[in-house]
Amino acid sequence: MDPFIHTRDLPFVIWLAQSRTDLKDFKFPDPLDEPIPYLKPPTPNCKRCHASRWFEVCKPVDPLSHPVRGLEGGEDVAAKIIRLHQEQVDKFNAAEEDEIKVADEKKELSAWLERTGWADHLQKFKAKKDLLPLAAPAQEDEPVLQVICDIFNRLADHAKAAAVPSIVGLAALYQIERKEIHIKPSKPFDNRLEDESWAQYKGYWITMLRIWHRMDGRQDEDRPPYKLTIRQGDLWDEFVEAAEAVVAGQARERGLTDEKMERLCLDALISILDHQFKQSHYDSIVLSALAIMGINEDGGWIEPTDYTPKYSGVIKVARMLVVYQSWHEREEDVAEKMRTMDEDEAREEAKGMYRIVREKSQRFITRVSEKNNSEPTPMDWIFDARTYRMKIRYATAAGGTIDWRGKEITYRQVAAMQIDDGGGT
Repeated sequence: MDPFIHTRDLPFVIWLAQSRTDLKDFKFPDPLDEPIPYLKPPTPNCKRCHASRWFEVCKPVDPLSHPVRGLEGGEDVAAKIIRLHQEQVDKFNAAEEDEIKVADEKKELSAWLERTGWADHLQKFKAKKDLLPLAAPAQEDEPVLQVICDIFNRLADHAKAAAVPSIVGLAALYQIERKEIHIKPSKPFDNRLEDESWAQYKGYWITMLRIWHRMDGRQDEDRPPYKLTIRQGDLWDEFVEAAEAVVAGQARERGLTDEKMERLCLDALISILDHQFKQSHYDSIVLSALAIMGINEDGGWIEPTDYTPKYSGVIKVARMLVVYQSWHEREEDVAEKMRTMDEDEAREEAKGMYRIVREKSQRFITRVSEKNNSEPTPMDWIFDARTYRMKIRYATAAGGTIDWRGKEITYRQVAAMQIDDGGGT
C-alpha cells in the first residue's frame, strides 16, 4: 500500500499516478493483505444489467444534504486532497530531470517519435535549459542575429514575388512543384498565401536561423551532433561575417549592399538544403533544428497534428528560394555573355530557367529517385515524415467518447440504450 495516500482523516484511498509507467506497473494489493481498519468494505449501489436493457443510474449527491465534515485545524477534505496532491507533484518534479527522454511520457507520441528520431538525437540535452532558449526571439544583446533575421525576411519576400510565371516561366514552376522526379504535378507551384500564413512560414525559417546561429556559438559537446559540409560551413561563415560587418558599421566600405547580403543569405540556405546524406540524416542542420522545434514550451513534445504544418512551411519557402537562386544564376549568366554579344543573343545562349531549376530540384528538392547517383536529402526526409504523419493519423484509433443526448447514451454515434426516468426496473 506504499503508493497510496490513506489517513484516518480521509476515509477513502487516493493513489497518485505520476506517469504512464506508474499505471502500467501498478499492482493491486493482494487479497490476503490486512485491510485498512478505518475503510468500510465496498457495497453495491446499482443494479447489474444481465440480460435487461435497463439499468439504474445513481442520481448525483446533493452536497447541501450531505455536508462534508471539516477536519481538525479547519482544513476541509477538498483542501487537504489538493494539498496532498500538490506535495506529491512537487516531490515528483523536484526529482525529475528536464532531460529529453527516448520514451517521453507526457504525450502518446511513441510512433511519431520513433519515426522522427527526435528523442534519440536530443536525448543528452535538457529541453528547457539547453534547447528551448535556442529558438527564442532575438534579444537586444544579439544584434548580429537581428540582422540575419531581417535579411532573411526581405529575401523571403523577394523570393515569393519572383515565383510567378511572368518572371521565371510556367515550366520552372511546374518543375519545382514536383515531389517525384518522374511525376509531373497537376498544377504549378503557387506562391499565393494569406498574410498570416506567409508570416508563419517565414517564422519557421527565422526560428531555424536563430537555432543555427546560437548553436554555432557553442562548443561541439554542447550542441546536437549535426555536421555541416565544407561548402555549407564556408558559405554560412561568409554570411555571418558579413552580418557582423554590418553591425560594426563596415557595410559601405566592404560593399555589403542589401542585395549582396540577401545573396549571401540565399546561397548559404540553398547549400544547407543541398545536403546529400552519407550516413545519418541528423548530419543535416535543417533536421536538427526541426527536431528542436518539436519541443513544446512545457518541455514535452508538440503533437504531430500541430507540428506537421511546420514541414509544409519549410517546403514552401524552400521551393521559392530555389527558384529565386535559379533566376539569379540565369541573370548572371546573361550578364556575363553580354560582354561579347548583345542581350538577345546572350539570353538565347544562356542556360534556361527550366534546366537550372530541374537540376536543383532533382538533386535536393524531390524524393530520392532510382538514379544511381541519387542520394537522400533533408527535403526527401521531410516529405517522407509528413507522409508518415498522415498515415498514422488515419491508422490510429481515436479514443472512444460517451455522449448524453436527452435520454440516450451515444457511443461513437451508436445509440446504446435509454434511461428510464423512473429509476430503472
